[in-house]
Amino acid sequence: FVPMITEYSGRAEHHKTSRWQRIVLAATKQCGRSVLPEIQPEAAFAHIVQNAGSYDHKWIAHAPVPEHGRCWDALQKFTCDDRERPQGLLLIGPEGGFSAPELEAARAAGFAFLTLGNRRLRTETAGMVASALLLQQFG
Repeated sequence: FVPMITEYSGRAEHHKTSRWQRIVLAATKQCGRSVLPEIQPEAAFAHIVQNAGSYDHKWIAHAPVPEHGRCWDALQKFTCDDRERPQGLLLIGPEGGFSAPELEAARAAGFAFLTLGNRRLRTETAGMVASALLLQQFG
């Protein structure tokens, strides 16, 4: 997890990061996972997009899909085993959404647009819904 600084977001406060780490630890224990997800230092949107080339799949949660944007097909089923598990990057924006230049930068970098339905979701909810959709596809 990387807290992302966008045009419409504020900076994460240190106490939020430590709180997130406690939540991740508790959730990992509850789910019986053997790998603890890492909370990385915050990064600027431009930095994340510019360094996204190594990911097999890249998504940005946003609706409506901008002109010339590629929409991710949520019905496409991927099959893979643990040896070839693809690496993906999912961007969830702040409450104000992404700016037009950010959307264009993501589109130009090959991100597919992931729509989450007709309603605008809160950032916290959007992350859970998008993660559930991707886990359904990739396991």
